[in-house]
Amino acid sequence: MDQIDQTISGYVKNNEISGGALLVRKAGEVVYQNKWGYADVAAGAPVEYDSIYRMMSMTKPVTAVGILKLMDRGLITLDDPLSKFLLPPVQIGHRLPPRRFPLPGGNRQRYDL
Repeated sequence: MDQIDQTISGYVKNNEISGGALLVRKAGEVVYQNKWGYADVAAGAPVEYDSIYRMMSMTKPVTAVGILKLMDRGLITLDDPLSKFLLPPVQIGHRLPPRRFPLPGGNRQRYDL
């Protein structure tokens, strides 16, 4: 846990992040909790455990969690080839059959891919 503290403290010291908080649970029990840096650098307000953050680019962590859940269930492994999950390559000039995608409000519209 000291390594976590040193790493995050280094990020704050090097101005890579202004601050953050971390809580780690294992089997429902808090095993680590700490906070670093500033929630508002200009005002000098420190990070609190209930600080509100602006989160951007969350696609990768959400995808990673989904992959880890699939691994836990034994549905995939890290050694699976990508070809197991991707469509075969499409020849140039070849059109895929039309597919229907649901739109907000329950409307369906046809899009040709």
